[in-house]
Amino acid sequence: MNKHLNTIEFPLYHGTSSIFLDSIMKKGLGGQNIGDTYQPLKMFAQIVKIFQSKYSDQEWWSKNHYFMEKMVSNDVTRGGFNFRYGGIYLTPCLQTAAKYANSNKYGSELISYFIKAYDALFKFEPEKAEEIFPLNHPLRDVISVVAKPIILEILNVSKDNLTTEQGKPIEEQLDLMKTCPKELWQQLNFESSCVIPPEQLTVLS
Repeated sequence: MNKHLNTIEFPLYHGTSSIFLDSIMKKGLGGQNIGDTYQPLKMFAQIVKIFQSKYSDQEWWSKNHYFMEKMVSNDVTRGGFNFRYGGIYLTPCLQTAAKYANSNKYGSELISYFIKAYDALFKFEPEKAEEIFPLNHPLRDVISVVAKPIILEILNVSKDNLTTEQGKPIEEQLDLMKTCPKELWQQLNFESSCVIPPEQLTVLS
């Protein structure tokens, strides 16, 4: 039993990239808002709009449009799938954090999908693609860095600072976690409303 009665009694994890590790260990997890710094959502939305209006019949768009459209609209589906970005998302499942870190080269699902969309548009309209994402944009320096997946372990997170991944109170989710197998915890994630300081973070990989 955790002696800190108002903290989560089990470790939480966050998957990211070595690209942002120095910033995280100096400013804390969430100390730098990538969305505010690099504005990927604004550029991403412009590309999605172009595909919707001009290339909706293309195979790449047909395969990816659902996720792309949900991401730019910051949506939470009726089924509970979260497409909101900019928050600090934590998982009680190490495997979930590892999967996220390994499947998002740039440590951010939003940036990773934006780059995929940019590359797709570049094949059709290279000048327009570079107009949206200029060659001197600071995000290009970030994505040019050789990166590796990083998993962070976070201990003693205050319950007061957490909601569910869908933005709801956590009590019902915590009760559910007491009764269900840990294998199912991968669907039960959290969002922190506060920056998590470096002293609460351990780099696992």
